[in-house]
Amino acid sequence: MMQAHREVPADFEACKDKFLVQATPSGGSTDMAELFARGNENIKETKLRVAYVKSKKPSTVLEEALPPPPANESPAEERVRLQKEVGLLQSRNRALVNDLNMMQKRGGKIVRGFTLLHILLTAILAFILGRYL
Repeated sequence: MMQAHREVPADFEACKDKFLVQATPSGGSTDMAELFARGNENIKETKLRVAYVKSKKPSTVLEEALPPPPANESPAEERVRLQKEVGLLQSRNRALVNDLNMMQKRGGKIVRGFTLLHILLTAILAFILGRYL
């Protein structure tokens, strides 16, 4: 079971997180409680130490972040900058809404299972085969 940190560690390099990986032959059994019972000697355990590494490339979320405002800008410059930022955020919002609408439209056309037509054709074919063969 994986759990996230409750707080971000101050120093990731000093973090000593580990994963415990357990493996056992199933022998066709699907009962997990039985397979991983405490007394089972067939369980192979491996501990994997977590190594935190800093990404060399900044994440896409950071790339899309708006630039920080200049330290000494006039109110007119600030208004222009904020209007540009609002326009950028509105265009991103419209793009996300369009993507969401497209996904919802596609999702509405997906048919899962058998339709009534499939069932009727199968029933007619079964009746004809049963009657004449």
